[in-house]
Formats: sequence, structure tokens, C-alpha cells
Amino acid sequence: MKKTNSHKEDKLFQALIVLGKITIEKTIKHRDKGKLMTIEYQHLPVANIDYSLETYNYDWDKIEYFNRYEWYSNDFVNFIEKELKTLHEFKEAAKQVIKVFEIEKDKELYVENIGIPSFLRLIMKESPNRKITNKNLSYYANLFINDYVALRDDTPIVWNVNLWFENIFIESDEIEIEQGVYLRRLTKEQLADIRPKPNHIGEFEKITESVDSSSKCIFYAINS
Repeated sequence: MKKTNSHKEDKLFQALIVLGKITIEKTIKHRDKGKLMTIEYQHLPVANIDYSLETYNYDWDKIEYFNRYEWYSNDFVNFIEKELKTLHEFKEAAKQVIKVFEIEKDKELYVENIGIPSFLRLIMKESPNRKITNKNLSYYANLFINDYVALRDDTPIVWNVNLWFENIFIESDEIEIEQGVYLRRLTKEQLADIRPKPNHIGEFEKITESVDSSSKCIFYAINS
């Protein structure tokens, strides 16, 4: 994602970065005070894939456990309303959006109630789990700006789409199903599962579990 060139958009970019860093800092402090739910998750790596039978098996000996932080729903909303919307930096970011994209008076509230909060919600959800940090915040700020640019300029949005297919077998690892659209086999890493830790994993489950019928899909399409 390339950085915006316009001077006005650059000021908006900087305002979003400042607001984003404050949001990360406040969210981490909120987490460290024990105000987020701590849920133990498990990462289940895949041991092998049988492409002919369209099944795979987990590597039960290499399961990794980790804590994931999630918000209580009321706290999530209150945090935005009371901790973030009251910030000078929030008002400044909203002002820059309105100025840069010439938002009409009757639509300015959308910026404060939907636009900027949508940017902050993502940060609040992902920063406690270290997926959004000060180091990669610029990527998300640019995504936010480019969404507004696309709406302003009526620019078609290019999507990277993941498509899952059941009961389709291909002999090669990748085929082109349309110009620029490729269907490829999933890797073990892409099939690895992340789920809340169960109370108990029985031996029968370990022996019989490979992949359930709702997940029986082993190919991956990407528009490149």
C-alpha cells in the first residue's frame, strides 16, 4: 500500500497515526489492568494432507497454546464513546476527513459515528493480541484513506478473494481458471486451525478427527 501523495491527505494520514497510537496505548493499558477477557486458545498444525480423499489430519503432538484477549461488548462500546471520542486527536482526525474529502454538512456525523470509529474498532480488536502495533499502523491508516478515496473518485475496489471448493480434484498444485485468477491447493499452514481450548481432547477424537464435512475444501483461489 503506497503512501498518499496529496498534502491534505498526508495531514490526514498523520492525524490517523497519532490517534491510532493513542488508541493502541490506551487499549494495552486496559488489557494490562485485566479489563479484557483472557481466553486460552490452541493452534492446531496440520500433519498431512490427502489430496485424493480431500482430508487432512492435525499434528496433535505439536499443538501450541496461547492467550487471546477479547472485549466485553458493553466495555467495547463505552471505551470508544468515553475514552476515544472525547480525545482532541479524535476530533482532529474527523476534521481532517471532512476537510480532505469535502464531506457535506448533513453527513459530517457519519465521519464521527461510523468512519473514524470503524478505524479504531479494528485497532482495539487487534492491538491487544499484538496484530496491530505502532510498526504496522501506517498500513491500516492508508487502507482507511484509500477507502474514502475510492468512494470519492468512484474507483472500483480491487479485492483479494479466497474461494473454497468441495469435491474438486486437480493434479497440479495450481491452475489458471480465468485470466489472472488461479486455483491452487491449500498448504498445511493455511489449513492449520485456531480455536478456543476445549476442556478435554479425547483419544477417540484424536484418532477420528481429520476434517468435518463443513470444512472439506482444500483448494484456494486468488485473483493476482
